[in-house]
Amino acid sequence: AADVLPARMLNQMVRAACDTSVPLSPAQSLDVADGVLSVLTGGLRSLQGNASVTLPASARQVAQIKAHVAEHLCDPQLSVNRIALALGLSVSYLHKVFRSEGTTLERWIWESRLAACQQALRDPRWAARTITDIAFSFGFSDSAHFSRSFHRRFAITPRAWRQGGATAEMGQDAPPPLDHYKRDL
Repeated sequence: AADVLPARMLNQMVRAACDTSVPLSPAQSLDVADGVLSVLTGGLRSLQGNASVTLPASARQVAQIKAHVAEHLCDPQLSVNRIALALGLSVSYLHKVFRSEGTTLERWIWESRLAACQQALRDPRWAARTITDIAFSFGFSDSAHFSRSFHRRFAITPRAWRQGGATAEMGQDAPPPLDHYKRDL
């Protein structure tokens, strides 16, 4: 039963965070997201030492890399070098392990940031934030560059997307939301 407790706690936290009947300010939303990520990464760290986990070592490392990226997505300095340093791995080994994902780690970080911005632009909890604030919240440091990248990736401007100018199916080949990766872990 002790193994189930962290999963139950995470489930309850995510449900509470997604409860739209209790509106949160942008600052509160970020605090809740930080809390959920902390519980998630703590759970992942405990799995790493659990002998019953049957994932191959490389799959566990990819999960660990993705969790680290999710936790630090707002950091504009997030890079392969910094991830390698934080996880105690070499850059070449990071590239080798992540190759199984069919993309580079740099590209995955970039796609994750764009996907997070895409979600936030339509999320009512982020409605009071400007497009630039949202872009900067997910690690972009130049609003014009963000707008060009978003348009190139999704074939619509961030403003048009926010205003509902495209269907939800647009951008289907984008990486799933970050919480999708957390479920896989």
